[in-house]
Amino acid sequence: MLNFCSLYSGSSGNSLFVQNENTNILIDAGESAIIELTRRFIMASALFYIPLTGVNVYRFCIQGMGFSVFAILAGVFEMLARTLVAIFLIPIIGFNGACLANPAAWIAADIFLIPAFMHCCNKLKIRHGMKKSA
Repeated sequence: MLNFCSLYSGSSGNSLFVQNENTNILIDAGESAIIELTRRFIMASALFYIPLTGVNVYRFCIQGMGFSVFAILAGVFEMLARTLVAIFLIPIIGFNGACLANPAAWIAADIFLIPAFMHCCNKLKIRHGMKKSA
C-alpha cells in the first residue's frame, strides 16, 4: 500500500506544477475565472489521493477475497456522501463544496471499507481454521 500512496502523492505533487498548462490546452488563457475554478478542483482532488488509494486497495482486496457485496456497498457510501455534499455543503460554500464532493466520497468509503476489510479477514481466518470462532 505504501507504493500506491507514493504514486498518488507524487501525482498530486505533479498537479501543482502542470495544472495551468493542462487547462490552457483546452481553454483560452483569457478566461482566468474558469482556469482558477479548474485549479481549485484539481487541488481539492489531488490533496485527497491517499484516501482514494485506500478505497482502491481495500475494495479490490475485499472483492478478491470473495466478498463482492461489501465492495458494492462502498460505492453506495460514496454516492451517499456525494449526495449529502450536494444537498448541504454546496448551498453554503458554493463551488468549493462541489470540489469537496469526491474527497468526501472517498473518506466515506474508507470509513466503511476499513472495518469491512478487517471483518472479511477474520471471516477467512475462521473459514480456513487459522482462528477459532467466538
